[in-house]
Amino acid sequence: MASSEAGGEDPFGKAVLTDEFWQCRQELRPNHVPRGASNLPEAISLDRLVAALDVGSKREFGTTAAYKRGEPCVRENWPLAYLDNATLSLSDAERHFPALMDLCKALEANFGFVSAKLVVDPPESTGPPMVADADMLAVQVWGEQRLSLIRSLQGLPISAPRPKEMLALVLRPGDVLYVPSGVECRTVPAPEGGAVARPREDKSSGCASEISRSQSKGTQMPVMYVLITLQSPDQSLDASLSKFLVDSLLNKSVFSAETDGFFRRAVTKRTLTRPSAEGRATLDEELRRSVGELFSKTRASDLRRHFDARMETLRREQLEGADEVRKAASKSADSLTTGSRVRVARGVMCRCDAGSTKADFQRGGQTLTLSIAPTASHLLNRLADGLPHVIESLPCEDALERICVVQVFLQKDCLEIVSGEHTNR
Repeated sequence: MASSEAGGEDPFGKAVLTDEFWQCRQELRPNHVPRGASNLPEAISLDRLVAALDVGSKREFGTTAAYKRGEPCVRENWPLAYLDNATLSLSDAERHFPALMDLCKALEANFGFVSAKLVVDPPESTGPPMVADADMLAVQVWGEQRLSLIRSLQGLPISAPRPKEMLALVLRPGDVLYVPSGVECRTVPAPEGGAVARPREDKSSGCASEISRSQSKGTQMPVMYVLITLQSPDQSLDASLSKFLVDSLLNKSVFSAETDGFFRRAVTKRTLTRPSAEGRATLDEELRRSVGELFSKTRASDLRRHFDARMETLRREQLEGADEVRKAASKSADSLTTGSRVRVARGVMCRCDAGSTKADFQRGGQTLTLSIAPTASHLLNRLADGLPHVIESLPCEDALERICVVQVFLQKDCLEIVSGEHTNR
């Protein structure tokens, strides 16, 4: 139940909701819009991502999740899950990022209600193919993805010809990809000799530009993208009609007393038993009369009003949820950021060689040996000098891994946050 009105004056709507988009949507074909959301990568910084994942992991929200090979990855917290090479996701991401809320609002006039999910894949992630269960827009934020889109194999007999590739592309920061429902999206390995194709010139700042520079050198970095759901299964015509009929049947004021009473007693022990010929004729007559009244009071205008009311409720809950997220974020203003200063905790000595898979933390006569990834060893080797360091200055190719490592060791009391002291960079 979506309209093909113009995208209005909003730049995102004008760039994406073109005549080509509506034609592709009608023909169930994907559509690639280079730089359709060019401002989004700059709007989602690493610090804001970390704060959003922290808030989303709180019990009252529960929107932060982690997955490995398509299965839930249950760890103590999301930093540990990411360090375990899990994909992170943040549902209702528009409630955390005003820029995403703006994108969703720009699409409301055409789709009623629009929501977003943010996904972060660790370097060299090998997740299963994604089959869209609803029409969606994929917006690339960090890094690049080589994608191949085909019609899903689900439901096809074994003897049926395999679907042909519908589209192959490299999705770069700011690019938008329309993926119709039922289309399978696969990540294609990069050609030998580099992580991804060399990106276009990136003039953005922050983590996005750091990732772009690192990938141009062939290093491994995370990939982040946003999935914007345009029309969920609950917004389809059949689901909307079903919900409308159920609400109508539950409302005693819609039908006559006889019809309302029939619908409320239609499936009972008495009606399920085999009636007599006379009783069967009476039941058939009541059925014809009640169904006729149901048809006469099922009008397209009422269905549209019911649908609009449902969408309005979702939009109101969306804005209220964004307010709750802002309040929770304000109470967690002390979240770790890339500008935070950290050092080895007082009374603790750290020993970690660059490239090692273990780190030793000694307090008094006790030594705690922890297994680490070699990529984290350079960071801990730098911190072993015992001096305060700004997190973003610590050596680690993956900017998100860097802050995850620090957060995990802070929770283990191996590191501590410092302020107002001399800081090494």
